[in-house]
Amino acid sequence: MKSRVMSKISVVLLASMLLSMSLPVLAYAASYIKIVYDSSSGKISGIIYTDKSTVTLSTYSNNQWTDITSQTVGPIQEYLPPRSYDPVYYYLINGTLETGLSLDKIKVKEASWMTKVTEVISSVSDSVYSFENTAPDVGYGGFSYHFDDNNSTATIGIGWQAVQKPGVKGYRVYLDGNFIDQTRDTFFQLSDLPYQSKHQFAVSTVSSDGVESSLSYYSPMRVPSKLQTATVNINGKPNGYKLQHSDLILSFTSALNNPNDYPLNAKKTHLQLTLGDGNKVDFDGSEHRVPYQIQSSELDKSDFELVDEGGISIPIETFSYEYSHGAILKFTLSQVLQNDKVYTLRMSRSSSGTEISLPNINTNRGNLYLYIYDTIESPMNSFSMNNLVIGDGNPPAKPENLTFVEKDSQVDINWKANSEDDLQGYLVYLDGNLLTPTPITATQYSISGLTNGKKYHVNVAAVDYAGNRSLQAYAFPTPQGSTVDPGPGPGPGPVPGGAPVPPAKVEPGVKVIKPEDLKADNGKLPIKLAEGETQVKLPAGDGAITKDSVIELNSDKLTVEVPGSLLGQLQKLVSAEELKDAQISVSFDKLSNESAQEALKNTEGKLTNTTVKSAGDVYEFSLTIKTKDGKEQKLTVFDTPIKLKLKIADGADSKLLGVYYIGDNGQLEYVGGKIENGFMVADVSHFSKYAVLEFNKKFDDVATGHWAFNAITAMVAKHVITGVSETSFAPGQKVTRAEFAALLARKLNLKAKGQNQYSDVISKKWYSDDITAAVEAGIVKGRTKTKFGPEEVLTRQEMTVMIIKAYEIVSGNAVSNKEPSAFADEEKIAGWAVAAVSAASKLGFVQGQGNSLFDPLGTATRAEAAQIISKLE
Repeated sequence: MKSRVMSKISVVLLASMLLSMSLPVLAYAASYIKIVYDSSSGKISGIIYTDKSTVTLSTYSNNQWTDITSQTVGPIQEYLPPRSYDPVYYYLINGTLETGLSLDKIKVKEASWMTKVTEVISSVSDSVYSFENTAPDVGYGGFSYHFDDNNSTATIGIGWQAVQKPGVKGYRVYLDGNFIDQTRDTFFQLSDLPYQSKHQFAVSTVSSDGVESSLSYYSPMRVPSKLQTATVNINGKPNGYKLQHSDLILSFTSALNNPNDYPLNAKKTHLQLTLGDGNKVDFDGSEHRVPYQIQSSELDKSDFELVDEGGISIPIETFSYEYSHGAILKFTLSQVLQNDKVYTLRMSRSSSGTEISLPNINTNRGNLYLYIYDTIESPMNSFSMNNLVIGDGNPPAKPENLTFVEKDSQVDINWKANSEDDLQGYLVYLDGNLLTPTPITATQYSISGLTNGKKYHVNVAAVDYAGNRSLQAYAFPTPQGSTVDPGPGPGPGPVPGGAPVPPAKVEPGVKVIKPEDLKADNGKLPIKLAEGETQVKLPAGDGAITKDSVIELNSDKLTVEVPGSLLGQLQKLVSAEELKDAQISVSFDKLSNESAQEALKNTEGKLTNTTVKSAGDVYEFSLTIKTKDGKEQKLTVFDTPIKLKLKIADGADSKLLGVYYIGDNGQLEYVGGKIENGFMVADVSHFSKYAVLEFNKKFDDVATGHWAFNAITAMVAKHVITGVSETSFAPGQKVTRAEFAALLARKLNLKAKGQNQYSDVISKKWYSDDITAAVEAGIVKGRTKTKFGPEEVLTRQEMTVMIIKAYEIVSGNAVSNKEPSAFADEEKIAGWAVAAVSAASKLGFVQGQGNSLFDPLGTATRAEAAQIISKLE
């Protein structure tokens, strides 16, 4: 057995533990007293600890108190107890009283603005009277877990609350009744504990003269085992992202080294998921925590769903939420989770999409913890992730080739420019103090007003638009009375003020547009791009481009339409004076085949059962404004969307295509798009990497030969419909009225304009806006004027009426077919649905169920929904 003391908890925040066993916190409530009086000799001795600088000691005998301070109390002495900034005083007791006294009790009176008195009753053995108020007990704080590299043992950290009591020197730790070690800290770590082994921990205090308190009550603990697999699905999502209905939170496989050790009476499983606050580092180096935004008033167990690998839902019996250094979600399941089986926790289809929002920061230091319990007493499995990425979690590279020129009372520093496309600029520090509150874009900086002969510490860090900072490059220059050559080594040479600046060079791949080159054509300002041109620079402030203009950049494989109204957004990023000579820059760098393949490789690594293939070139786009002095500002979010037309590669499967945003961490964001003359056209509201991709996802329960395989694959590729889990589609699962309305709203890209009119369509539910949009478009009506019936299953005749209404919107043609439907059970079809069923049959949207039967009151399935919507073109 190994043991060691840790100065901090690096794995799990104790405050977030389910097993928080908090006893009362003991503070400086009274003195610690240990005094002995020998009645045969009159000798009295001992010690008093207190937080007050003056005390009075009295004895009680023959029904009266006698002050013996001057006879017995020695000079005051001071010391600092562990983990405290408050001094503690102690007094040695040494003196002689009358012999033969019968002392019943003794008291210490502490002089302060609020007098405190401690009385201690004697215990007698022969002629010796002993007085002692024992050392205080310990209150627990909880446990933390860390898994060792050998994958079969764990390290358990036990923590407790500091006891701020006079005389406490430290703590003693016991494991299974055996003394392990003594420590001054309030955290102790024990290693090499086998998975699923059971133990008991206890802690006592010990005073400066060796007096030990009673043990804290033994706390039972079973060492958890590491989850076999765990995938955090919220890893890499945008900052501030709101978890939507059916969004996966995480998937995991539970594990027991010895399944037979599972309690025989266990009938439930308890899950605790802690979404730890994000950690943000500001420009000045300060760090603070940014929490998840939780709408706790809207959160209940119906917002979550736990499904197994077959898509079967595990009932959630109870749910609770609390906050302590993170959002703590606790679930009680009505059954025991099986060993070696994959489970997925996700937002349910009835969640609103507003309950949980990721922290609004960019970081790669988010954290998440999962604990699985068979009882409330101890966890069966434990999992932690301390490098969860939120938004753009990738900091820039450290600036390279930092050199300097030492001058009279001045130092000029230079460094090599970083290559990141999202670089905002650089931060310069002198002796730890930030000199550039706003990042600079130049790669040189002069620091004046320095003391000659003094050695300074200079640091430079790169920072991107997301606020991520790089590691710091550093140098130690010493200003001199005259300029000193820094000696051999890399560097850009003298800074401005030295050699003349060479004339500006023509930048390869850059097309510079002058005001006279902009000629309107039907409201557009077309700019033809030559081969190899990947950047266009436009005048920003001469009025040549108005808010009604559309800047159209054209090449053989790409068209970018930038609305002139975005100029206003860009112009606000610089001052009016700077705007006069500023330039707008639109960049569209094509990634090399190697870089594109690497980006897609990272993407596939985040997806399950999915193949992603490029169907054209991958481009990195940016939109910036640059002033004459080199100050550059990037526009990352657009008030008005920019239209992209991307060339589709020959042989691409059109049914699987879409325009996607590719995040730096490999995360995909579906944009959409329509095919027009060999191009995929889509509107985007921010810039970065975009491409036309084939998205081909398979499900374990939809074989290639399934009758709806092609339709399901196509609709999943268009992100109209999703699986019930990463591996299951559940093709036979019934569809509700709300779900089908939402599918049609997504397919037609409908957006709600007004307010929901139905009392049973709760605004927080995920489908609220979709139902409102579908109702506004005339696709569906409520059961009554005030009731929609969102959770009721959809009948086949309802589905058919809705699809025909959607067809009329897409085609622009009204359907008025009143011919018989040719179905044998037509008399069972409601009068309001007969025309739609007849038209849908002739248009090929629906078929019979066999024996020429339509089965109008039969329920529609997920496979049928995918099949019928796939025909809506």
